[in-house]
Amino acid sequence: MAPKNTPVIVALAEPLGSNTNKPGDRFAIPLAEPLVVDGQVLIPAGTRGVGEVVHSAPSGLGGRSGELLLAARYLELGETRIPLKAFQFAAVGRDTTMGSLWAMGLVKGGQIIVPAGARGSAKLAADFTPATAPAAQP
Repeated sequence: MAPKNTPVIVALAEPLGSNTNKPGDRFAIPLAEPLVVDGQVLIPAGTRGVGEVVHSAPSGLGGRSGELLLAARYLELGETRIPLKAFQFAAVGRDTTMGSLWAMGLVKGGQIIVPAGARGSAKLAADFTPATAPAAQP
């Protein structure tokens, strides 16, 4: 079992931008590293994940910076949806992590661009116990 708040590492499968993405847009966040608990892989790397644009605002006149707020929603393991929360990622060209993933303009007056392949972390929103295969009948 992996308890609630266990961190997972995901990667963006496509670039996202404050000038191109709109609230409600869904995007792929496959699991970048397997979730291993007590030496057992509970969720393999590559497991499909889904994120959502919560808020976006393009850069504007007068040097207004773009805004982009993203959320990790879930991983899909077979027929099981594993809810996620607390999505964070490292900003382009910086070595800092944005605590709430509220990304304000990286360059004054510029748009936010998060490249494909950018890694981030999320947490399990609930305890996760993988389904076990039924025992083979003799």
